[in-house]
Amino acid sequence: MLKLEKTVKADREKVFDIFSNYELFAKIIPEYYSSIVQRSLRGNVSIVAEHLKLLDEEFVIMTKHIITPYDSHESIVVGGDVKGSYIKENFTTKENGTLLQIEAEIKLKSCKKLMSYAKGKNFDRALDDMMNKLIAIAES
Repeated sequence: MLKLEKTVKADREKVFDIFSNYELFAKIIPEYYSSIVQRSLRGNVSIVAEHLKLLDEEFVIMTKHIITPYDSHESIVVGGDVKGSYIKENFTTKENGTLLQIEAEIKLKSCKKLMSYAKGKNFDRALDDMMNKLIAIAES
């Protein structure tokens, strides 16, 4: 499991908008998302078909996004490769920007074909790199 706390030099609303606007991920971080298609939306909950790329491996997943402006964004993999994986992001206003707290886990046990591939691979580092790219966009 990955747990991060980062201070982002941008206001909370901007940081939240970048991190929760998953529909733009294929445009703003295409090295991680080749395709994102929203399948349903009810209030602040959506189901999204995604192609996520980490460590040269593409995961075809169905993800449930729960968005609570401007406090939190949760992404839970409900189907496909790495089912049960999640990323939870919390946003708190700080004097010099936004405190971003991230908890994430990639569940490889549900994806047997990746178990041998995953040995020696650092998925936590790959997730951290993806988060740092989103932070750079928010700070620009």
